[in-house]
Amino acid sequence: MGVHNATLRFTANDPTQPQRDVPVAFTITPAVHHFTWSAIPSPQVANVPFAATLTAQDASNLTVAAFNGSASLQALGPVAQTTAGTGTSTTSFPFSAGSYYELRTQSIYTPAEVGAAGRIQSIALDVTTLPSTLTDFTIRLKHTSKTNYSASGSAVWEGAGWTTVYRSNLSIPATGWLTLPLTTPFDYDGTSHLMVDFSFDNAAYGTSGSTRYSTTTVSRVIY
Repeated sequence: MGVHNATLRFTANDPTQPQRDVPVAFTITPAVHHFTWSAIPSPQVANVPFAATLTAQDASNLTVAAFNGSASLQALGPVAQTTAGTGTSTTSFPFSAGSYYELRTQSIYTPAEVGAAGRIQSIALDVTTLPSTLTDFTIRLKHTSKTNYSASGSAVWEGAGWTTVYRSNLSIPATGWLTLPLTTPFDYDGTSHLMVDFSFDNAAYGTSGSTRYSTTTVSRVIY
């Protein structure tokens, strides 16, 4: 690493021509292997900037002083898992492929059920009976100020503001908890109610499945 000096020797095929030595200098720049953080005092407060230094280093932990590129940073926190309800009852929604060849189910969850603010990266359903393949099975999420569908005229399909977080032709291999990793994670604000929309679009009737659910004192689902 650093600047090195060497001599290049040129030899002609003609024996009457002398050899020629040429001095050269070259620089070897080590490859960046990883980055290290400077010490960060504790505690730090969320949403308050703090100073830190990020240093590029090679595989031998030596500083790569010539590095002037960019680095992609992300913060990872502990994964929190929340379960809404107790799952004491079963329903065919959103897997009613035997009754509907296309179906949409729209539910509202409270902040207490969803949990603290954070990034939702997967959604799981407790499957008790397997459905046939659900074509274009789609999950959409959105924040909402609506708390239930009890008021007259409130049970309407929402058309705007959705984020499509999952879409596939869904074949469920086994009963039990079915975890669906979201292709587009959703940043939940921690204070709004969360509206969840399930849908599928089969070409013909199939076989319905079932999932566990909990009853609520007011209506929070339409289908």
